[in-house]
Amino acid sequence: MSKSSISTNYQLRMLAFALTALILWLHFFTNYSKSTEQKIIDEELIKLNRYETTNSGVGLANPYDPLTTEQRLEKYYPYEKPVERIPKKIYQMWKHEQSHPDFPYKDLGERWKTMNPNYEYLFNTNEVLIDFLKDEFKHTVPEITMALEMLPTLILKSDFSRYLMVFLTGGMYGDLDTYLRWPVDQWWDSNRNVGFVAGIEADFNIHDWNNYMQRRLQFEQWFFKSQPHHPILRKLISTIVKTTFQARREEKLRPYYKDFENVDRCEAIDIMDWTGPGVFTDVIYAYLNSLKNPTIVDINMERSCSDWEMKGPDVPPGVAFSWKTFTCMDYPIFVDDVMIHPQKVFRGWGGECEICYMNHNFLGAWKNNQD
Repeated sequence: MSKSSISTNYQLRMLAFALTALILWLHFFTNYSKSTEQKIIDEELIKLNRYETTNSGVGLANPYDPLTTEQRLEKYYPYEKPVERIPKKIYQMWKHEQSHPDFPYKDLGERWKTMNPNYEYLFNTNEVLIDFLKDEFKHTVPEITMALEMLPTLILKSDFSRYLMVFLTGGMYGDLDTYLRWPVDQWWDSNRNVGFVAGIEADFNIHDWNNYMQRRLQFEQWFFKSQPHHPILRKLISTIVKTTFQARREEKLRPYYKDFENVDRCEAIDIMDWTGPGVFTDVIYAYLNSLKNPTIVDINMERSCSDWEMKGPDVPPGVAFSWKTFTCMDYPIFVDDVMIHPQKVFRGWGGECEICYMNHNFLGAWKNNQD
């Protein structure tokens, strides 16, 4: 056999060996990654289910499945259709006490109190509220307690806390930089037995709407009202729990995603979509579309833009409620026990109108309320 043949055979054997080694390495790495991820999930579930009582009658926690968390919340905190008005409670929060020299917007908070003397005004620092909520859920739905502990910034914790507090007791939440224009008892929804009240934040009828907002028509969450244990908040809480646990899992697998400094994006998940108006909007749409034969009351079906060309994303077939349902509305729409207000109601445009209940001053309170 010639030297060239020997050399060729040697090269082929080495190539075959290298390919075999590569295949084995890929097989090992893939299985290792999968087993590592599963191990992380198993560890979290073990931690959670240590809290479970043996006779709770509730399925074990699985924070990666929002439906499971929803069912657990429903078991411990059942919702009853409203027979009375939303509780007369006003919640606000900040990182400092109201007596602190750095506390902002003191006059706006006082306005909420003086204009609503028959309402209970409840102010809490973030720390006090978060500690209360962690203790409340620790022995009922502990995945919520763990999610609160995992959230990497106070902005996220603040968003999550407002939903949890109103979910527990009912009432309303308002950002500190909201300027109240009408007493709450004079609002349209205040003399009706509604379950949940929200308003439109933005309604951009332009082709590049996604350059300005997360959704074509987006609901605000600087103010909302709710009966205790409403399914919208239940679904919202469960969704945030899932997102938080997924982000935690990815952080453990890829530790270089730990830098949360001076950015509005965490773990490649935008704050707006993690706990803010993006997910708030998605959950409201999802809930409305889950209703079977809902009762719809559109106070004024005329739209200010009825002659305009509508610009926005396509709506999938069979979707009853979308941006098209609420775009250009000038008066509230009721869907079963949910009331959606037009943009002018809670945002305020500086003018006077019979349903311009507040101005949002957009002073960046949520951005300033950080560690």
